[in-house]
Amino acid sequence: MYDTAGDQSPTGPGLFLATPGAFFAGAEISQADLQQVLVHLVENDLIEPIGTDFATVAITTQGVSCALRGTDTEAPTALSARLTAVLGRYPDHLTEDDLQRAVDSRIPESVDLAWKKDFYQGTDAGKKELAKDVSAMANTAGGVIVIGIDDGKQDYAHALAPADPAPGRGEEWIRSVLANWIQPVVPDVGVRPVKSAVYEGKVYWVLSVPPSTQAPHAVAAPGNDYNFRVYARYGTTTRTLAASEIAAGEWGSSGGATQQDRKSAHAGAAPYEARGLRQDYACDDRLPFHSHEDGMADVFYATHKPSGTPVVLKQLHGKHPASAKKARMAREIQVGRSLSDHPHAMPVWDADPNNTWFVMPVAQATATECLDELKDPSVLRALVNSLCSVLSAAHEAPESGFPHGWVHRDIKPSNVLRLDGRWVLADWGIARRPPGQTTHPQRTRVGVSMGSEGFAAPELSIDAHSAGPPADVYSLGQLIGWAITGRNPQQNVPLLPDSGPWRAVVREATRMDPGRRPATVRVFLDLIAQEIDTPPVPPVVQAEALHDSLNAGAANAPEQLVVLAAAYPDDAALYCDVLLNIDPEALIPALMADPPRALEIVRAMPELLGTHRPTERGEVDAVILWLFTVARHAANTGQLDLLEESCNGAFTWDALWDQWTPQDKIRPWLRTLTGDAAGSVAGALRDHPDCARHFSSLANELRVDHRIRAAVSPLRRVRPEPPDHRRNGYA
Repeated sequence: MYDTAGDQSPTGPGLFLATPGAFFAGAEISQADLQQVLVHLVENDLIEPIGTDFATVAITTQGVSCALRGTDTEAPTALSARLTAVLGRYPDHLTEDDLQRAVDSRIPESVDLAWKKDFYQGTDAGKKELAKDVSAMANTAGGVIVIGIDDGKQDYAHALAPADPAPGRGEEWIRSVLANWIQPVVPDVGVRPVKSAVYEGKVYWVLSVPPSTQAPHAVAAPGNDYNFRVYARYGTTTRTLAASEIAAGEWGSSGGATQQDRKSAHAGAAPYEARGLRQDYACDDRLPFHSHEDGMADVFYATHKPSGTPVVLKQLHGKHPASAKKARMAREIQVGRSLSDHPHAMPVWDADPNNTWFVMPVAQATATECLDELKDPSVLRALVNSLCSVLSAAHEAPESGFPHGWVHRDIKPSNVLRLDGRWVLADWGIARRPPGQTTHPQRTRVGVSMGSEGFAAPELSIDAHSAGPPADVYSLGQLIGWAITGRNPQQNVPLLPDSGPWRAVVREATRMDPGRRPATVRVFLDLIAQEIDTPPVPPVVQAEALHDSLNAGAANAPEQLVVLAAAYPDDAALYCDVLLNIDPEALIPALMADPPRALEIVRAMPELLGTHRPTERGEVDAVILWLFTVARHAANTGQLDLLEESCNGAFTWDALWDQWTPQDKIRPWLRTLTGDAAGSVAGALRDHPDCARHFSSLANELRVDHRIRAAVSPLRRVRPEPPDHRRNGYA
């Protein structure tokens, strides 16, 4: 490799890539094509990264192999190499021309490549589908999802299908969904729009999903505790993994974590044999990195000596700790183990049978250390959703008849940790047991305060024993206030943000009276959704806006209206209040260009009439004439399915209401029909005899197609009585 055609001295690949007009073996080559060459050489074992200080490239005289030395250029991964070879360009650099070549070459889907025609809907179902697709790819082998390519239901690139940008559903929306619907979050997902040069104003989306070392990633609606699913790619499809497969680590081939590592990361089991022996652990430097404020215990970085695994060890003070301290640690161990399957609970890996110490995995940071990161609304939302998820599981009553389960009572930034890309809640030492399971009635006495100043609910300083889930909701509110303002809260003083949608959330969560707060974290999540989420724009409102755009001359408004109407075939207001008020001629080009959606619309129109208000003759007229317009153009273009469906809808309502105005327009049209169109319409008339009789005058017009005349003939509708063979002497 050389930096110019004339200068034959070797150069570093980093410089080579940065040099305008680069050459490869004396021939000019683009950066993208050079990347493809490098990928090809790596994939075919023709170059070898060696890792010296300075990068050089030597090519043998035979031109068969070479040695890439140094670290200036990172060798492409096997994933990017395979996809680059398939797509003709590095996945993160794909252009519309590359996508067109994929269509021309009919490139098939695979375990690491998915084509999607339509962008994800803004509904919960759409968010779940997005999370499902990304998590399945991360759980398997990583890959690329390209949105805007129609696979023709044949699992290969069939046609370009870019879409108009969905309002409020761009990169930020995608990342928010992935952060809130996948546990743990899939790191480093690439999200890139590709503008279309062929279809003005439309875009494709390319999602690059790396193979994960934190799998399995589960999909669940925010706050929906245990109701999660784990997905994996299987060929060109996505399937749900059974519990046994998850437990055995049997998914995909991401090549990162081992099966035992994956199982441990999700299920809370130690990646080694936990024997409950203190001698298995060596504490670093014999000095704690954290001491509890009450002096009860110290926390050490430690190592599991048999395996060399780094851990965190929490240990009570003294050789003979008081029974009250041991009981508190026993509580923390018990809750940690009961929630060990939950991805947002700090797992307990090992513990002393006598409850004097226990071991946890090493977290990367506390919420306190991530305060700057929490200024990002999507990160804060992910933290709150994670905490609500684990609290919902903990608060759940152990059996019917109990008002609630465990209550944490000490939620604060230092007890919220970042573990392997997900938020976890730790330190359940002062948790309130489910009512009826109290082990020591005098341990929590009236008038003795509990919790951390500023974050503790007011009732925890009066009667902590009676505190329920609203106490944790209060702490969540103060935690949100802390994250937004950056200030520590004062005791019994709500830490309200100065402005913004979170202010109302914090205000409701931190009411002094627990009876006025959200009663459960589920209700709290509903409050957050109400205040934070932008409500979806009703389809009828979208349609009205598009109607205005149509009247203003927007070229793409008809197509957008057709797409919208086909997506909501059960929305009577959209059809009867907006679509019927639009001249159907304005929509005909878009309808004729998209037969599947046109069929959806003409099926829905007659079915929705009268479903949201009493039917009126004027509206019946409008529906019949609207469908007649579509039928007329379908006949002219030979779209027989659309013609028959339009006639069926129009004739159904004409049979019921005998509408003269539409009949006066349909009758002359029937006289003009010939060929396949006449056959299709005659069939529809035969299926609706009460409508056909309204056109019986055509039966005697010899210039009318004979099939139409037969369909409307009064004689056809007279059913002869079956012959009575007995009258003729037959038995």
